[in-house]
Amino acid sequence: MHLDVNKRLGDALAVRGNLLYADEEVPDRAPAERLRRGAALSATYNPKDNKLYLSFDYYFLDAKDDPDLGTQIVRFGNPIEDVPAYLQEGRDFLESEVHTFTFRGGYEFSDRFRVESATHYGFTDNGYVMTGARQFTPVGRREPTLLLSTHQGWQEVDYVATQLNAYLDTDIGFTRHGVVLGVEYAEHHVLNGTYDVDNRGDPNCSFRLRGQLRDGYCIYDENGAVVGGLNAIMGRYVTRGDFDSDYGIDTTSVYLMDTVDLPWAFPPFWECGPTLSTMRIRSSVGAASRPTTPTPTCCGTATPGWCTPSRTGATHISPGPRRATSTAASRTWAATAGTAASAGRRAKSATANRR
Repeated sequence: MHLDVNKRLGDALAVRGNLLYADEEVPDRAPAERLRRGAALSATYNPKDNKLYLSFDYYFLDAKDDPDLGTQIVRFGNPIEDVPAYLQEGRDFLESEVHTFTFRGGYEFSDRFRVESATHYGFTDNGYVMTGARQFTPVGRREPTLLLSTHQGWQEVDYVATQLNAYLDTDIGFTRHGVVLGVEYAEHHVLNGTYDVDNRGDPNCSFRLRGQLRDGYCIYDENGAVVGGLNAIMGRYVTRGDFDSDYGIDTTSVYLMDTVDLPWAFPPFWECGPTLSTMRIRSSVGAASRPTTPTPTCCGTATPGWCTPSRTGATHISPGPRRATSTAASRTWAATAGTAASAGRRAKSATANRR
């Protein structure tokens, strides 16, 4: 079910809301189910006779699954067929809850000078305990069967980023300049942990792993029939355990760009602009603080040119396709510089989530 409502509240203010609810069973894989609840709310303030403009957005997602991991792919890429749903009913789960808030604002002081700001804050809680199946040959049997296994983990993510940009269009002599000066600060924190899983059901098979004899839970009995009470066979009890990985990264970026239109010195569809940027990243997991620099860009595209890197940044001059105005190029580069830090944080977050 989806509901979309938008309302204009006067000449300057408008609001919109999107609501989502979905609940479904996985066909032929009971008791596997999926539940989704979501909301996206936004408001915009932009009066015609005022140079101030504001916007606010909120996003929410609550996803809950009783997950079914399906079958196993064995040698030569062939799946094992007709495997019953073996998830542990009422014990297995796959959950994610997301909240994000975004605020944007700007003010046009004149036709050639304006200031824009954006702040983004969010937090996410993820968790899962799932049952898998892998092919094993139990002790005392000749034919392989499917042995149940446990996969689990939880994660908490929170982040905040704020960016401030100033744009100036000006003419100096016969050249047009689009100058952007900006600063961004961001924090990204990831906490990973585990669940304490206690399987209290009676094992129905044994297997050897790394030379040790262990008890386990098999989907099929000695005659190849599905065991009774498969969706509760493990007698699983789950409690949340401690964290085992704490990762954080702080990023500060400062960037300056002057996109210069030189129609008398270059072909009519080319521009160039010197840029200066600096970025410093700090990790809270023991890595030393280190400065990094974004790829030299002009108009949002990596281009060849002259570049002088340093410990805190890079200065370069590179050609790029002319935009309708130099401001467009400046605005695009500001977005590129601002998202360079975010791209680094996403890559680091992916490595922090070891499951």
